[in-house]
Amino acid sequence: MSSDKALFPYSILKSPILTAKGVSKSYDGRQILNDVKFTIHDVVRPGQREGQLLSILGPSGAGKTTLLRILCGLEKPDSGSVLVGTDQQPVVAGRVGVVAQHSPLLEHRRALGNMLFAASGNPELQDSADEEEQAMQLLKSFGIEDQADKFPAKLSGGQRQRLAIAQQIIAGNDVIFLDEPFKGLDLVAKRKVGDMIIETSNRTEKTTIIVVTHDIYEAVRISDMIWLMGLQDPSTGDPAHVASIVAQINLMDIISWRDDRHRLPAYLDMIEHIADRFPALAGLGFKDPE
Repeated sequence: MSSDKALFPYSILKSPILTAKGVSKSYDGRQILNDVKFTIHDVVRPGQREGQLLSILGPSGAGKTTLLRILCGLEKPDSGSVLVGTDQQPVVAGRVGVVAQHSPLLEHRRALGNMLFAASGNPELQDSADEEEQAMQLLKSFGIEDQADKFPAKLSGGQRQRLAIAQQIIAGNDVIFLDEPFKGLDLVAKRKVGDMIIETSNRTEKTTIIVVTHDIYEAVRISDMIWLMGLQDPSTGDPAHVASIVAQINLMDIISWRDDRHRLPAYLDMIEHIADRFPALAGLGFKDPE
C-alpha cells in the first residue's frame, strides 16, 4: 500500500481527523470485519478551497454497514479502535455526522426548526441570532430556503436529504458519513444526488464527507479517494471469508476536481478496474450491486 505522501503529491497533509486502528468485529461467533485500518488526514490543496470527498466502496454484504456503525460510535469493535478529530479522541455516538438513506427528521418541527435544533449543540454559534442567520444561509446554499417554513412531510425526498446534510454541517460536524445515498435511484437521480454531494463538499473546506456505497460509477465520479472494501485477501486477490479494506485508490491527482471527469478515459478505465475486482470483493461469483 502506498505511503500517504505518495497518495497526496500535490497536497499538504495536516492532522489526522479519522483513524481506524485494527478494527475487528464478530457476531454470534462469525467474524465480519478483520483488521480494518486507515487514516484520513485533513488536507490542504494549494489553490483549492473545497473539502474532502471520500468513498468506502464495496459490494453488498461486504461489511460496509457494520464498519459504518463502528466508525460513527454506534457499535463497539471487538478489538481495535476508532479515533476522531484533530485531537484524535475515541469516537462516541454523535461525534461525527451520519446521514442515512432515510434520515430521521423532527417531523413536528419546520425545516428551519430542524436546523435550529441541530445548531443548539454547536458551541461555535454564540446565540440564537447567530444560529438563525447561519441556518438560513445554509438553507439558501442548499437551495431550500423557500422551504424553511415547511414541515418535513411536505418536502420532497431530495429536499429532505439536503436538509439532513445541512443539519450535520450546522451542528459543527467536520466529518459526515452518507450511507448508501444512491441506493434505489435511477441514473438521472443518481447524477443529481452525486452533484449535490460535490456541491456540499465545495461549500466548506472544513468538512470531510465520506460516502459509503456499492455504486462504482458514482464513487469514481465524485471521490478524491476510494477505499475498496470486501471479502478479498489483499495479498493474493483471492476471495476471503472476512471483510476488510483491501486497497486505497487515489483519484485526487488523476480525475478529481475536473468538471468533465466522467468523460475522461481515466474515469472509464478506473470503473473497469474496480468492476473487475468486484467478484472477489463479493467473496464469490460476480454479484450485481443491489
